[in-house]
Amino acid sequence: MWFLAIVLALVVTGVVAFLLLQVIRTAEAIEAGCAEIWAHGQRVANNTIHLANLHRTQEATERIAGRAGRILGHVKALDAHVNGAPR
Repeated sequence: MWFLAIVLALVVTGVVAFLLLQVIRTAEAIEAGCAEIWAHGQRVANNTIHLANLHRTQEATERIAGRAGRILGHVKALDAHVNGAPR
């Protein structure tokens, strides 16, 4: 009777150990997946910061283009004045 109880306890212990190893492997896989998601999330956040910089660059470019257009108009007026052409 004691022998049967010891064998049964060893079998149960083996099954529990196997199941715990499965849980540990699954937890490690989940942790690896979370680390990968975290890394990609950091890249997305970094790109989001760059998008704000691109918006400011676009606004500055539009202002420069507007000023360049006005300068070109003044240059054409000066050229017309120097060459004697009427406005």
